[in-house]
Amino acid sequence: MRQFATFVSFLAVAWATAAALKHSLPWPHSAYLIAQSLFALCGWWIAQRVSVTSREYLFFFGTFGLVLLFAIWVALYYPIHRGISLLLIPSLAVALFFCGLRIYEVLGRKAPVPSHITLSLVNGGVLLFCGIMALLSLVEPLSPDLVKATTSLGFFWFLQGLFGWMHAATRGRLQLLNEFAPQFIAIVCFAGLAVWLSGAQPESARQHSSDELVLSEMHILETQ
Repeated sequence: MRQFATFVSFLAVAWATAAALKHSLPWPHSAYLIAQSLFALCGWWIAQRVSVTSREYLFFFGTFGLVLLFAIWVALYYPIHRGISLLLIPSLAVALFFCGLRIYEVLGRKAPVPSHITLSLVNGGVLLFCGIMALLSLVEPLSPDLVKATTSLGFFWFLQGLFGWMHAATRGRLQLLNEFAPQFIAIVCFAGLAVWLSGAQPESARQHSSDELVLSEMHILETQ
């Protein structure tokens, strides 16, 4: 069942990637979606062959850091006011770092923290940073397609990061839920983005229609 959920999440990400490429979203967004699609596909393949507690699976999950680099790239792409960003970015990063460190210290009082819990804590912190940055950027003037992509990615990163910290804070007691919750979040967010973009006219087509309308109005004025 876990493999099926992972495969469906891959289909959702691939669908969203195709929609993003069709609507010519900024390159960082398309690059992230492509990387996320490849990770989901490899995750589905790996999940069929090894257990989630095996060393091979942990090594593969560690490669998620490469996808996180694309997520950070997207999160820092948005045109947040320079004065605000100079204060917001380091403040948010430091706050999340100390929150994660506090959780790690509390967990370490009872017993050594397993590597997969540490990895979940680190990945969760990075995803929370990206999600908060993306959602805060919605106050800036963005194109309609970029608003849709930012909303979907922001909620995806935030919810995944929050669940990652919950999983780490409970020392993996949510393992059964961990086999389905991340995939469910991905399916809802990425399929929602694909449907949202599919129901809209591409940015280039809207610009072309606007140009045609302007030319038509100019032609009418000239004839008058």
